[in-house]
Amino acid sequence: MTAITRRPIIDGSSNTDQYVWQLRSMYQRFRFWNPSIALQYDPAIYEKMLEDPVVRQALVARQGRASGDSWRVDPPRNATDDEIVLAKLVEHGLTGLRKFQMSRFLLSAAILRGVRFGFVEGCRTYMEFPNVEGLPDDHEWWIPNRIRDIDSRRIRARPAKSGEDPVWEYSEVDRASYLSPTIINTTGSGFGWVPLDTRKVIRAAYDDDEGRIFYGRGLAESLYNIVYARSVVLTEGLSGVEKWGQGVIVGHVDKSQLNNSEQTTDDVVDNMLDTLDRMRARNAVVVDKEDAVTVLWPDGAGSSMVIDFLTYLDNLITRLIDGALLPSGGGDASVGSLARGVVEEETIQKLASQDRRMLEDALTEGLIENTFMAFNQETIVTLGLDRCRCPKMILQSDARPDPTMMIDVYTRALGAGVPISADDFYEKTGIRKPEDGDEIIQPIVMTQDGTGAPFRGS
Repeated sequence: MTAITRRPIIDGSSNTDQYVWQLRSMYQRFRFWNPSIALQYDPAIYEKMLEDPVVRQALVARQGRASGDSWRVDPPRNATDDEIVLAKLVEHGLTGLRKFQMSRFLLSAAILRGVRFGFVEGCRTYMEFPNVEGLPDDHEWWIPNRIRDIDSRRIRARPAKSGEDPVWEYSEVDRASYLSPTIINTTGSGFGWVPLDTRKVIRAAYDDDEGRIFYGRGLAESLYNIVYARSVVLTEGLSGVEKWGQGVIVGHVDKSQLNNSEQTTDDVVDNMLDTLDRMRARNAVVVDKEDAVTVLWPDGAGSSMVIDFLTYLDNLITRLIDGALLPSGGGDASVGSLARGVVEEETIQKLASQDRRMLEDALTEGLIENTFMAFNQETIVTLGLDRCRCPKMILQSDARPDPTMMIDVYTRALGAGVPISADDFYEKTGIRKPEDGDEIIQPIVMTQDGTGAPFRGS
């Protein structure tokens, strides 16, 4: 493999036709190389990034928000009765997925890598659908039970016929030793790249523009230089810990004593250095009363520079991944934490919503449309649901909103004459719905003359 096969589409040319020429060249090759710059320089870059605690913490938080706390399957907008029935069927059919939360978390790693794959495993069985009235239970269904993670580095894409999607292939794995999988030598006799059944594949891609050749553009492309710089600063900082902690010992040599000695000045200096090293190792210094030894303590400028630079790089990593610094305790202290917290919380929620929409689209296409509905097409036709539009996967965050804010919203809505669902009110505000026999505190509307109490007991 030559180096140019892993370079980006545009390679330093100001000619606008260069993009077209190189894109055409990419499509004429026997396979599409992943254009990742980070992966080009280090095939193990993802593992090295995840070993960095700052990167790991920020990514776990973001992937956790993207994967959602719970899920459901909704019919399309303006759904017909049949489409509502189909959505219920799909939702019930997916309830048997094992470790679905972890599968969604792994698929959301496309945020870092650009693309992530999951292979859907399942089996045919007869299943009752209790949430659908009038549905016979004598139909056989293909029910998914697991989404197996596939590392994108053992999946490749090659061009297909004009106008068609690329053909995806994957390198075989010894299934007999799956607990410790070993990639089989794809260049050996009898082994090779196996076509991937796209009906069972979930492909989550992040920032999947044309120039990325179906591999997406993950945050690793931007994190690579920052993480590398951070490792250099840490190395230099650790090498200076001993110097900053023990100071610099200065030994004074009296050259006048060398007149009647066979030793040179260098010999005396070397002897003193060896002696001081041994004494420093024992944390004690013993010298002749005529010798002069002093210790110079650093002013802290070196250590302060390292710490400041590390803080700067940590903030860059956190802001790039999370979109904000306040949740991790960073940021400029001169800016009000309350005001900045409101803005950054809104930024984080928008970013999480965007990530969830990306993952929802991947699950809707790969898990529902290409897998569940494709493998159950015959049964769906038998039930007369084949003309229905595809339902959609919805990922939800179970984070409870601020009760004070929600009470203010409901108060304003009621004051404007907007009807409010009581169940929705109790759920969003966290107030327990009174039960029979409970002592009730009833609100009293204040009159114009100011009489009346805000609350009274029942």
